[in-house]
Amino acid sequence: MRKRAPFASSSDVDDQDLSGASAPGAAKEPSQLSPSEYTDWAIKQEIERDIKIFPSVDPIIQQEISRKYRILHEKVREGGFYECPYLDYGKEMARYSILFTVSMVALRHEWYMTSAIFLGLFWVSFVFGLCSPGMQY
Repeated sequence: MRKRAPFASSSDVDDQDLSGASAPGAAKEPSQLSPSEYTDWAIKQEIERDIKIFPSVDPIIQQEISRKYRILHEKVREGGFYECPYLDYGKEMARYSILFTVSMVALRHEWYMTSAIFLGLFWVSFVFGLCSPGMQY
């Protein structure tokens, strides 16, 4: 069995700031700040995080980003992703409607197994989009 390190007391934790350094002149912990100081500290943290994550608002960098989006847009157009196959969607809706209607008619006539089979076919077709060769995903 391995030995566990002794649990640090709360007084040991209070002597250290968030970075792990303990110095008498170190910055206050966020829990020791007044509400307005804490708000200023939190805003500063968010600004520093945003500067690290997001690109600069420098016009040159923004123009480069715009240029890359224009290239991407052209690729999307050339790939035909804006073309919608309305006829194929209509065929799918007709198939779903027929399967569901047959299931409900069979249920109305108390043909429970037949109703269950058609309801299952409807569910599988609707959820997983099976048997749709014309559809492009």
